[in-house]
Amino acid sequence: MRKLYTLIIVSLVLTSCHKEEDFIRISAYDRQVIEYFPTVALGFENSTIDEVTRKWGKEMKIYLYGTVSTSNFEETGKVRDEVNQLATDGFKVSIVQDSIQANLYLFLGSAEEYSQQMPFFRELIVGFTSYFYLYWNVENQLNLSFCFVDVTQVNQTEQAYHIRSVITRSLGFARYPYSHYESIFYGDPYNGTDGYAAIDRDLIRLMYHPSMSTGLEVDTLKNTLLTILMNEK
Repeated sequence: MRKLYTLIIVSLVLTSCHKEEDFIRISAYDRQVIEYFPTVALGFENSTIDEVTRKWGKEMKIYLYGTVSTSNFEETGKVRDEVNQLATDGFKVSIVQDSIQANLYLFLGSAEEYSQQMPFFRELIVGFTSYFYLYWNVENQLNLSFCFVDVTQVNQTEQAYHIRSVITRSLGFARYPYSHYESIFYGDPYNGTDGYAAIDRDLIRLMYHPSMSTGLEVDTLKNTLLTILMNEK
């Protein structure tokens, strides 16, 4: 059963593709999903990069290296399985044993160790327990991610959270709006210990829905989300 959320009055900018009664037909929860999605998926925290949708156009292949405990390998597998159950556009996540095959590199260890292996990120990771760095092509399709989790500074529960966080953010959710406490995008390291919250699952499944495109700005994105949600009724 979906969790009920406090109704927030929102103003959705709808194009002529939808009438006002279409918006009224969806639930208060769905309206929150439509409003929440852009705050997580468009742009980055501290950059002037275009605020458009970005998603993977091919399989995400995760390579874990550094100090990889059994618990952290298993947590990565849980995230993989949850995402694969939500994606319906052909996208999938896998874990590979050969770094040559990978396109998401997740290092588990200390900041000092990571800086030695990846000098480019030395200054970027200062003050962070975890970090991710994304690349994409001209069509805004994500194709490469470098991730870091400092397992020497946090306990096992927090390690699991940070692993889930960097992988999830690498899916195309690069911002922390801090508006839904239960969401992994709130930034609380004790969220996500039992998997994704309901609203996080909806964000992932909508991003990796066959009708969701890359390069969408906020107004077109909201209309796309509304269309998908209405078609599900």
